[in-house]
Amino acid sequence: MRPGNAKGADTGPRGRRILVAAIAAVVVAGAITTAIVVSNDEGKTEPPRVDPHPTALGVPAAQAGCRKVERPEYQGRIALKPEQKHPPYSSSPPTSGWFMPNSLPGAYAMAQPLERVMDIPANGGVAIFATEEFDPEVRKFYNLSHSDDLVTRVYPDMETGVAFVAWGLIQRCDRFSGEAARSFIEEHGKWKAVYEVEPTATPERI
Repeated sequence: MRPGNAKGADTGPRGRRILVAAIAAVVVAGAITTAIVVSNDEGKTEPPRVDPHPTALGVPAAQAGCRKVERPEYQGRIALKPEQKHPPYSSSPPTSGWFMPNSLPGAYAMAQPLERVMDIPANGGVAIFATEEFDPEVRKFYNLSHSDDLVTRVYPDMETGVAFVAWGLIQRCDRFSGEAARSFIEEHGKWKAVYEVEPTATPERI
C-alpha cells in the first residue's frame, strides 16, 4: 500500500475502470428512463370530446321566459298546388293553414318559404322559429339531435327570440332553451322540428 492512502481505496487503473463503468451505468439508466417517459408521452391521446346533450343547449327552461302555449285562429289544413296563392296566415309565425306538400326537412342555408316549412307541423312535426341572435344555438340543437327531420332557418320578424310551433299551437320564449324545445316536441310533436329563417321567401320562388 502506498503511504497516505486510506485503507481499501483503489486509485490505480482498476479503480478508474470501476469509476468509469459506474458513471456509464448511470448515464445508460438515465437514457432508458428518458426513453420510457418520451415513449409514454408519445402514446398518450387526448380524451374524446363529449358534445353536450341537445337539452343542455341555451338556458334552462326556467330561465327561457317561455309563455303558455297559445292556440291562434285555426285556418284549416290546406295543401297548396305550385304557384297557388292563399290568404295571410292568422299568426306570425303561422301555426295552421296552407302548406306545400312533400317538403324535405333538414338544415337549409337558402331561404325557404313559410309554406314549405309549415309542411312539417302539418304532418305531426314541430317548427322552431328563431331570430338571428339564437341561430347558432338552434343550429347546434339540430346537429346534436342526430335527426333527419329537423330544419334550421331564421325568422327575423319575430318579436320574441324563439317560438315552437306544432300544428295549431305555438309557444313563444325570450331565449332559446334546448330543454324547453325538447319538452314541447315531446308533448306536441313526434320529434320532428323545423327552425325557420327568412320569411321573405314566397311560393313563387320555389
